[in-house]
Amino acid sequence: MLTEWLDLIGEKREAAAAAEKRAALDPEAPVALGWIANLKIKAGEKREAVGFLQRALRIDPSYQYASLTLLSLLCEFE
Repeated sequence: MLTEWLDLIGEKREAAAAAEKRAALDPEAPVALGWIANLKIKAGEKREAVGFLQRALRIDPSYQYASLTLLSLLCEFE
């Protein structure tokens, strides 16, 4: 929730730090990786986001945000 709140109030750097901290504390949390990818996309770092989405899907293949966002990004790159 902290990451989402920081993102909503425009604190992008702090939101990214919170998401990265969450991912470090629980490396098996696909949503944390999804948040990192989301913030990378918002920062214009779409190619960097791909790796986080792929990792999230390896952890949880049913994670819809990761699968739909990854598909959208890969279609953009084609």
